[in-house]
Amino acid sequence: LLLQFRGGLGMLKAISNVNDIIAPALKGADATKQRKADEILIELDGTQNKSKLGGNATASVSAAVLKAGAASLGIPLYQHIGGVNACTLPTPAVITVVGSTRYGGGQGSGGKPSYSFMCYGFNTFSEASYACWEVQTAFQRLMREKYSLGISGAMPGFSLIQAGVVEHDRELWDIMAEAINSSGNESKVGIQVDVAAGTYYDKDRDVFVSLFSREDKTKDDLIELYKDMVRDYPFVILEDPLDEDDYEGHA
Repeated sequence: LLLQFRGGLGMLKAISNVNDIIAPALKGADATKQRKADEILIELDGTQNKSKLGGNATASVSAAVLKAGAASLGIPLYQHIGGVNACTLPTPAVITVVGSTRYGGGQGSGGKPSYSFMCYGFNTFSEASYACWEVQTAFQRLMREKYSLGISGAMPGFSLIQAGVVEHDRELWDIMAEAINSSGNESKVGIQVDVAAGTYYDKDRDVFVSLFSREDKTKDDLIELYKDMVRDYPFVILEDPLDEDDYEGHA
């Protein structure tokens, strides 16, 4: 039944793991000791990627302990997380595109470059969280209209861009910018990209193989492209833009 419900993508297995395995182990633990609670969860799972209990079960319980700890201390959640000097909440984001190896490079990249919407220009977390949904919904609609491509069934919530769908990631940037603007979130929502450039780097040839498009690129090519990205599109974070050992390039 657990595997059949919603095609195996439901929450029944996670709920079962919480009720039957995690809850008995955490019963009586001090909710203000977040690290200890998380260590118990890690030990219960016993795997490197949370494949036994699952991220839905372990992450939600960790968050619940965090909220319980704040409540028991009588302080706001953000202060419990950030300490006495905390005055702002983290900026919410939603991942929107993962890449596979869509141009043939980055075999070890783990689906990079990946893109997220960063919702930073809001007075409250709830407003920013709603904007995440609003922009993501607009993006998915535009992707369906242009490429007949919606969210991935295997990884619900974002688009998995396979080889041959786009010729250059610039096509995706155009749609992401349109999603931000058409949903009324211009100058309030930006784009984050996790490039993982080092996984595309061919040290012998000193080029990045098929990153952002099929053409190989030098470091200088990438730097010029990044200049275009931040000038022409609402990028707010460029993560791992060059090879991790290229200290001169990052400087």
